[in-house]
Amino acid sequence: MEKFMNALQFAAYKHRFQKRKDQDRTPYINHPIGVAHILSNEAGIKDYDLLAAALLHDTIEDTETTFDELQQEFGPRIAGIVAELTDDKNLPKAERKRLQIADASKLSSDAILVRLADKISNLRDINRAIPVGWSKQRVEEYFQWSSKIACQLFGHNIQMDTILKDLFLQQNLDSLVQDLFVAGTETISNTLHWAIFYIVAHPHVQKNIHEEIDNIIGKDRPPCDKDRSRMSYIEAVLLESMRCHCAGPILVPRATTQDITFHNYFIPKDTFILVNMWSAMKDEQHWSEPEKFEPERFLDENRRLRNVNHPAMMPFSVGKRACTGEQIAKIQLFLILVSLFQKFEFRFANDWIPKDLCGQPGITLRPPNCQYEAFVR
Repeated sequence: MEKFMNALQFAAYKHRFQKRKDQDRTPYINHPIGVAHILSNEAGIKDYDLLAAALLHDTIEDTETTFDELQQEFGPRIAGIVAELTDDKNLPKAERKRLQIADASKLSSDAILVRLADKISNLRDINRAIPVGWSKQRVEEYFQWSSKIACQLFGHNIQMDTILKDLFLQQNLDSLVQDLFVAGTETISNTLHWAIFYIVAHPHVQKNIHEEIDNIIGKDRPPCDKDRSRMSYIEAVLLESMRCHCAGPILVPRATTQDITFHNYFIPKDTFILVNMWSAMKDEQHWSEPEKFEPERFLDENRRLRNVNHPAMMPFSVGKRACTGEQIAKIQLFLILVSLFQKFEFRFANDWIPKDLCGQPGITLRPPNCQYEAFVR
């Protein structure tokens, strides 16, 4: 216990001028104290030498403290743990971060416990107060880097393993929800605008929609997700709306993870790949009269859906990392569209007739600026 208290006093003195990177400029000593607290109170560690090493783990790397000084003050075990956890400040930051991943499994059991508690403390601090100047992307990158280290250290303390897994899971959920709101709001709204525009511009399509709604769910019962499988025409209208005017012409950039040869073209690792989905969904080799709005192209002779998985149909991206919110978006689009046309018939206001079906450029391509009249059915 005496050695632990001496380590606390030593660390407080060494870090006395240092601050954390949060907006409140929290005293740096709070971090090593937090690491020791996690080990003692959450991981059940009662080894005072290990707790002392937790208090001192940043002294060599972040202050003028030397290994010999630590060894003289606290002995070889504590100094050895701190030395294991110390990065070489002569190396570039990117290389130091790479080595933390590469060398994680080489740490001693004592150093692994301190490293796990250190990651928990840092991740919690970031969740509580993002460092000044950090973007959302940098936060995500830090979590990803930390997970690559932590995954190699699991199995030494079940309590800290569980805490870290929960932190990584929560971060993934937070990022997913943010992406759904940020990416989904504009695109769903835009797709609905286009669908309504196309439907009103093609009266026979609106007539078919009304007939399907009346035959399947009637005019009173609210639509539900289960109705999608029975309302093929409306699903086809939505698919054709997305094919004719996708939210953006080019998908989110990707990069190759290794050197590949594709159709005799050599593509090096880390090459940025841009997929032109506008071109694919307007390609005459795949679609007959691609400029024409024709929901029937997604229906077979029995009016069942077809071409849903057509290789040139990619409004939600392609590959293993397709849009996370695809199913949510499809359900929302269906429910909103059916709810609108179940109760109303829409027409262009003031007998307006569109000159063409081209859109207006913006964050996404929007339909021509027009007004509608809604008539209760």
